Amino acid sequence: MRKKTDKRARLVEKIIRQAWSSLESHLPYTYKKSTEKEQFHKNCVKEYIDIIKNASELY
Repeated sequence: MRKKTDKRARLVEKIIRQAWSSLESHLPYTYKKSTEKEQFHKNCVKEYIDIIKNASELY
């Protein structure tokens, strides 16, 4: 049973790390100029935060 728990924890970690990386790429553009509007980046950040929150509940 421990192997299944470890595999699940590693998968949750991977999801959180991927979402965090994507969040970081959008975060500066919530206040800096980019080809997209600031609101687009703010929405992306909110979505990634939600993904991280939901993934953390899988622990």
